[in-house]
Amino acid sequence: MLSKYHIIEILKDTFKSLGTNINGYRDKPIQVFVMFIILPILLSVLMIYFGIFVNKDLTSLLVSGLSIFCGLFFSLIIVVVDKVNKRKEQLSSQEDEEVRNYIFRYVLFSKSLIAQISFAIIICIVIILFILVLSVDFHFITNVLIKKYGKLFCHFIVFVLSIQFLLILYLIVSSMYSMFLEDIDLKFKKNN
Repeated sequence: MLSKYHIIEILKDTFKSLGTNINGYRDKPIQVFVMFIILPILLSVLMIYFGIFVNKDLTSLLVSGLSIFCGLFFSLIIVVVDKVNKRKEQLSSQEDEEVRNYIFRYVLFSKSLIAQISFAIIICIVIILFILVLSVDFHFITNVLIKKYGKLFCHFIVFVLSIQFLLILYLIVSSMYSMFLEDIDLKFKKNN
């Protein structure tokens, strides 16, 4: 049943892409682990320690912003797939080694971009779900400690995932920037 949702595959491909640049070179796994796991956890613990919580204003902003990004990301996936197919058609007949390397990098970039965008969409959905849990008052839970620590846990998860979302967003923008500059350079060389 779960195999048709591809969640595990998206997670694996995303974490694989986090440590790989557009040329296919891999970073050290510890760098990726620290940047995308340890850093968000530490920042979230500090936020909770200093009494920063998800309030109604932040809830409204997060849900609105994440919903907008989800829609944009769905559109971006379609554009990326279409662009890869067009790029392969345009450049596949080229014999030039530089063009073949560019096609390889562009396909690698597109695969990692799709994985990262899919992961960002999943993060958006999970954050929204945890925000919904925070907004519900569970009257049937009578134990005050369970309520208190349950809410703290939800705040913690929202903060961790929000920080991861911002890091993924930064990574998407920076990798798109790098690839698009290379695309412009290739077109400029081709025309001159």
